[in-house]
Amino acid sequence: MDGLPNASPSMTPPMGSSPMGAHSASPGAAAQSMAQVREAIQLLQKALPGLPVGTEIHQKVVKNITDLSKMVPASATNPQVQMTELRDLQQDAGQNQMVNAVQRSMVGAQPQGGEAPPQPGAM
Repeated sequence: MDGLPNASPSMTPPMGSSPMGAHSASPGAAAQSMAQVREAIQLLQKALPGLPVGTEIHQKVVKNITDLSKMVPASATNPQVQMTELRDLQQDAGQNQMVNAVQRSMVGAQPQGGEAPPQPGAM
């Protein structure tokens, strides 16, 4: 015996888990996540007119917008959370612009076309 009377593998929780149940996010984290899902719905709605009507991607985007909108209604929007989420999106966009600018400057510093890089000592 292994020292545990009547202990079956199905009765013991997996290693690292708690028998109390699943961990739930804090109300603030849950509200922020819901706001992010609302923002994703808005992004999908903005992209929809550019997709060819009747294509598989158009149909799936419409279905996802419909399904997500039922789960995260716009009427449940918390203005403070929404403002925080918009600020975070703007910061992310600004960081992406900086990274893109650095990448463009690095590409601009490289020789163009088929030019070979200068050889050391060849002056």
